[in-house]
Amino acid sequence: LPLQAGALYAGGRLPVWSPEGPETRWRLTVPVLEEGEYRIHFVARLDPKAPELRVGWDGEAAELTTGVSNVELFRPYRTLLRNFTLRPLHLTAGSHTLEFLYEGADAGVDRPEVGLDFVWVQKVG
Repeated sequence: LPLQAGALYAGGRLPVWSPEGPETRWRLTVPVLEEGEYRIHFVARLDPKAPELRVGWDGEAAELTTGVSNVELFRPYRTLLRNFTLRPLHLTAGSHTLEFLYEGADAGVDRPEVGLDFVWVQKVG
């Protein structure tokens, strides 16, 4: 994925995904070192080119702490970062999959962009 530079982003760079159309998916492999209870956090860019996404975990819809699976990243007049958190999960050691499914963009967005600053795997139990 292309990287965009900016002081707002961790490490000064941000990977940017441009979904090609409906039902386009972006999958990330998330390593878990030991079995236990975890919270998965991700920090995404909200801006005028950002779409709505459905979040998945290991092939299923992921429930965020807000009680939904979708995130609306579109903000018409500014750019900011927002932290999103999945409800606690019991995970086995090994590789897991965090998935973003493109749900659509504002009518004025010709080429949507999703900027993901970082993913944090937090052991809670």
